[in-house]
Amino acid sequence: MEGRLDDLGDELVHIFVGPERKKFSVHKNLICRSGDFFKAAFQDNGFKEGAENKMDLPEDKPFIFQAFVTWMYTARVESLQIPTEEAGSSRNLAIIELHIFADKYQSWQLMNFAMDLLQDSLNEDSDILSFREVEIIFEFTRSGSNHPLKSFAIALMACVVLDGSKPEKMERIFKEIDGALIETLKCIPLLLLTQSETHKDPRHRTDDSAYDEGFGICKFHRHKFDDICNSPPNDPVGLFGF
Repeated sequence: MEGRLDDLGDELVHIFVGPERKKFSVHKNLICRSGDFFKAAFQDNGFKEGAENKMDLPEDKPFIFQAFVTWMYTARVESLQIPTEEAGSSRNLAIIELHIFADKYQSWQLMNFAMDLLQDSLNEDSDILSFREVEIIFEFTRSGSNHPLKSFAIALMACVVLDGSKPEKMERIFKEIDGALIETLKCIPLLLLTQSETHKDPRHRTDDSAYDEGFGICKFHRHKFDDICNSPPNDPVGLFGF
């Protein structure tokens, strides 16, 4: 977020998150710069949140909001994990939930940060999305076929099909998640590279998507017209580790 810690000011707002109303206090100037929703609520005239400097978010999860607060102040998210005994893909699921939170509250920079985080996590572990993760993505993006999170999931499933990896996992996804098979089949030709016998991997961000086995840095981002994207490319780790 540009000017992240410049001109923080002294004024704080208080956000009460989840059914237990966990309290978070953050600088008003900072949260207003995070996206259009909070700017409209706290900075623009006519909303009680702006007058009272308070807001209730009863449907959101405190650990996701904590990650949002950490990102606002540090441009990083440390140890993001679903706070349950669920093992395995809980970090990736938490990243997906952070992306969904960012979309809900119109923080495009956080959305793009979360997408990079998801790509890097899957890339470093040579991993793919779990059934539950794909299910959540399709449920959230039901009305938006061009949503960046859904586009990424579809491209990754197409990549898995082309690699011939985990057929039993993909069979369950295609059988039980409405639209997954059709969208994946439509995406497969878009991954093929004409100059080689390989295909693109959506976990890989590249500066040269015409030739590299990856997608452009902003392919799965959402930007305003005049935004400058500062996301770095990442290096592919290798084939799926199964």
